[in-house]
Amino acid sequence: MGKFSAIEGTVIQDRLSDAPVGVALFAGAFRRENLVDAHLTDGRKFRFVAPPGKCLLFAFEDRNRDFDCQPDWEPAGYFGNPSAIVLEKGAHQRGVQITLRPNPVLPESDQPAPAADTPLAKKFPKLWVGRQNVGAIASLTDERFEKKFATMGLWKPLRYSLELGPGLFLLAPHDPKKTPVLFVHGIGGSPRAWQKIIDSLDRVRFEHCIFQYASGLPLAANVEYLFDAVTQLRLVHHVTAMHLVAHSMGGLVSQEFLNRHATGATNYLKSFTSLSTPWGGHSAARLGVKFSPAVVPVWRDVAPDSEYLARIRRSKLPTGLPHYLFFGHKGAVATAPGADDGVITVVSQREPAALRRASKVYGFRASHVGILSDKTVLRLFNGFLGSGG
Repeated sequence: MGKFSAIEGTVIQDRLSDAPVGVALFAGAFRRENLVDAHLTDGRKFRFVAPPGKCLLFAFEDRNRDFDCQPDWEPAGYFGNPSAIVLEKGAHQRGVQITLRPNPVLPESDQPAPAADTPLAKKFPKLWVGRQNVGAIASLTDERFEKKFATMGLWKPLRYSLELGPGLFLLAPHDPKKTPVLFVHGIGGSPRAWQKIIDSLDRVRFEHCIFQYASGLPLAANVEYLFDAVTQLRLVHHVTAMHLVAHSMGGLVSQEFLNRHATGATNYLKSFTSLSTPWGGHSAARLGVKFSPAVVPVWRDVAPDSEYLARIRRSKLPTGLPHYLFFGHKGAVATAPGADDGVITVVSQREPAALRRASKVYGFRASHVGILSDKTVLRLFNGFLGSGG
């Protein structure tokens, strides 16, 4: 990640509005083909990770939520006059401000605007694939969800993020009459792990939203992306309810995602279910950090004494959000010394702070992966959704 730079700031408006704000990062010039990254925000804060070099920033009030600026009725503005920002390798530029004004003058373009149905990859050829993947339609049989790419995401996370990109995918076009259920896989995993649970859901009431990410990256990087992607999905589709489900390390991603809501609206979240999450970390990660010649960044977060886990232990859930904690054990007695699910110890899955946050706790005689297809787990999970969805 040291090859890239970060830039963050605030959008300033003369008149506050309920409409989201779109912020776009361009490389070199304000031309469609130079758009590198963009996202919607309802908090007027923005943050980008970009390669070093000159960049330009543009923001606008996206009143019709089409992710395009209509200058005759949507206030907009640039950083500076506009002015370029030079990002040094590994630098972190903070405090950038963009002021929105009515009737902005947009830069002239010698190219016609592409048709509305033009794929994002063709409309914006430099746009980061991770941004193209937000809200894209996918199938669990897609090649991108194969094991080889999940493995790449763990061992070569930067390459994965640039070539395939993380994604927040829908398994069917959004239906406003259905409640999204967001699935977050674990380390080295892929959305295919959710097949049995997805097949068990009531498709009349619920729709499936799957998060795919490079699990070898620092967890904070994946949390940042997930928060921005969910925000964009909610704003574009007016999503007012969502359930969150996580397996293994995905629970650590999800808890920090929930922490990001501390100062924002949380009433759209209806439940959080974690399965086999190492709330207390994993000793193998600590050994990897200490002895491996090549350390996978995420190991530092999953090591039992990490700052990330310390922050998780101090965290709380949004008010009124139920947390259903499922843990697994392969032996007959969950309380036996050294009991585990084949991957994570019961002690880690039942870390005291996590138990205190949980609304209900259930144990199952199931393996780490087998818990995702356990019939009792499926029945209970569907019951929770049915009562709160």
